[in-house]
Amino acid sequence: GVEAVQELDFVAKQSGGSFDEISQALALMGKNLVGGDKGTVHAMEQLGLSVTNIRAMKPDQAFQVIGAAIANIQEPAMRSRIAMELFGRSGATLLPVLTSDIGKLRDMARASGNVIICHTRMINMCDKKYDVFTCAR
Repeated sequence: GVEAVQELDFVAKQSGGSFDEISQALALMGKNLVGGDKGTVHAMEQLGLSVTNIRAMKPDQAFQVIGAAIANIQEPAMRSRIAMELFGRSGATLLPVLTSDIGKLRDMARASGNVIICHTRMINMCDKKYDVFTCAR
């Protein structure tokens, strides 16, 4: 939801990346997972992750699980290769984000006074009020 987007934006900024990079990488990963791309499936196997389990997750959760698995790879060249197989060319750029403690950074986003997490309920409520205001004019 909206909260996950804001948290991932915070994670990206803390790691020197951008949410645009993450969203593009997630879109490519999702497309490759759904299409059964051989490189993506092989990369997931090398990480010890189940394609079926990752497909069942929300994109932000999948990103966090995959990031943790990539962070556990000791060899930098292999880490980069797998990130690129999963996320395309931006995989190498995203390595600082992927190898950070995404869960801890997301917790920081929630607890930080510098980051305002707008909840989906609030956004929906504001959207309805805007619709009422617009229709009343």
